[in-house]
Amino acid sequence: MNKTNNVNKVLVTGGAGYIGSVLVELLLQEGYQVTVLDRLFFGPTLNHLAKDERLNVVRGDVRWFEPDLLAGVDAVIDLAALSNDPAGELDPKKTLDINYEGRFRVARLAKEAGVNRYILASSCSIYGFQDGVLDETSPVNPLTTYAEANLLAEQHVLPLGDENFTVTVNRQATVYGPSRRMRFDLAVNGMTLGMFKNGKIPILRDGNQWRPMVHVKDTCNGFLTVLRADTNLINGEIFNVGSDDQNFQILPLARRVAEATNRPFEYEWYGDPDHRSYQVSFEKITSRLGYTTQYTPEDAAHAINAQMHGHVAELHALDARARTTGGCQVHGLPLFEDQPEHASGNSDLVELQAANQQRSQGGSRPQRAALEHSASPRMAEPHTLCHQHQRGAHRETIGLEVQTRGRHHRVGQPSAD
Repeated sequence: MNKTNNVNKVLVTGGAGYIGSVLVELLLQEGYQVTVLDRLFFGPTLNHLAKDERLNVVRGDVRWFEPDLLAGVDAVIDLAALSNDPAGELDPKKTLDINYEGRFRVARLAKEAGVNRYILASSCSIYGFQDGVLDETSPVNPLTTYAEANLLAEQHVLPLGDENFTVTVNRQATVYGPSRRMRFDLAVNGMTLGMFKNGKIPILRDGNQWRPMVHVKDTCNGFLTVLRADTNLINGEIFNVGSDDQNFQILPLARRVAEATNRPFEYEWYGDPDHRSYQVSFEKITSRLGYTTQYTPEDAAHAINAQMHGHVAELHALDARARTTGGCQVHGLPLFEDQPEHASGNSDLVELQAANQQRSQGGSRPQRAALEHSASPRMAEPHTLCHQHQRGAHRETIGLEVQTRGRHHRVGQPSAD
């Protein structure tokens, strides 16, 4: 891959999240300068990149960041969002505020700042329940607030495009695969976790529903493909991102995940029948931009399973410590959400902040202060297994990343976007 079209500096909103943390590393590998805007709810997932002088991390929110963050930016990849259906239904108004109005604000400010390109991360979930194979011209049928917010964002950012401002929408299939900010609420990932923990794969009833899938590295490559494409091929366009051979029914998909983990296929039902079912065509992005995928659900299941098994001794030791001491820290990092930001244990957060500040002192134009403080508490730190109860909040960390089970909904069961 090579940079083209004079794009050098990229702003990634939500760049410390599940997709963003993979995308940012890939962008840096490709030679881009990257600024990340993220609330950092799940800790410093980009800490391993802290010494890269091309990376600047800003703690903030798409709803109220200062517009001067966009000065000198060539392209924006807008990932920031409440990222699944259950979370979206907890507070529909807030979901619309962030996923629709917040991202529309990013696009509008980007255009005003002279940014050349804007790419919106949307979702194939806007197709809802439909028969047949759907393409970008098919009717949409959003069934959840999350899907509705994606559609509204699409409808409002696309008209901003003109000869000086290229706007593109990437409608992603349901994403799977390992990430430093791991999610186990996504179908393939949750299936793999269920097999690892219980020897059974949890399946949302009734297993016959269709869903398109895409590996996290492949969807990141989709953003890079659009970022490098000629503007006349992508301006004002919507692209489904995935591959035709990864439209799966959930029950057969679960069987493939079990086979990839070398375990007998056993499963258990959960939840009400899933009303979302759709198959998607990815012919447009393939034929127009030459995009192809490289990874399969088996690749992801094998990798996630291997990483979890590789940490099993540490997992049990930490779990035992939590039961005997009434608390749990990993490598000196407190796991409770009310831990002050300046706590001495947060060495990796301090390191990332210091690296950004050091670079800003040496530059001709002061960079944004890294990790700008916000009023929101820290939710979790990344690392291994710990079961802990505090004031009724159950949090669980498995292998790759802390997973927070909030007070109002469960994250441990897989649900496809």
